[in-house]
Amino acid sequence: MKKVLAVALAIALMTLAFSASAQVPYVQVFFDDYATVESMDCPGVGTGQLSVFAMNWNMWIGAIEYMISLPSAMTMIGETFEPGVLVIGNSASGIALSFPVPGDGYAPYRTQRIQIFCMLCQ
Repeated sequence: MKKVLAVALAIALMTLAFSASAQVPYVQVFFDDYATVESMDCPGVGTGQLSVFAMNWNMWIGAIEYMISLPSAMTMIGETFEPGVLVIGNSASGIALSFPVPGDGYAPYRTQRIQIFCMLCQ
């Protein structure tokens, strides 16, 4: 009986650990405004837009800090934020954002849009 309980406890703890690790909040760049396109083929020389989303936060977001590193084939030519957001820094050096009305982190929440120039395909 003790062995059965020990095995059941071990399985319960492993399940708890896996479900907790699945809820880790992160920031991710997407190639669309709906947080669905994670990658795409190289469009060649030209401009494009990326969207940065706070994912899996499961809370209201009042402030956030992150940094974006683009590959050498892409150059950032501009970035836009939601109206009223307090911005400290920029994407290359590290961004800190404060929101006047907390963002809904229970769903994918867009924090900014980045305009890019693609120079070549590698």
